[in-house]
Amino acid sequence: MPSGDGGAAKTYDNRQDGSYALSTILAAPDFFDLFPHEWVAGSPSVLDEPRNIVLTESVARKYFWDG
Repeated sequence: MPSGDGGAAKTYDNRQDGSYALSTILAAPDFFDLFPHEWVAGSPSVLDEPRNIVLTESVARKYFWDG
């Protein structure tokens, strides 16, 4: 993607420093208006507060399943 200031092109990816996840998306609750999901528990409003997360079921099982 061009830098817009005449400098070198910048590349972006969705990896976050210190994250164990293969990908991370930083989003507001309205993200789920554009990309609806079936909620197993909770709701998009969890993202109204800082330091909250939404996990896919497969990621939740990976990190929190003890079965």
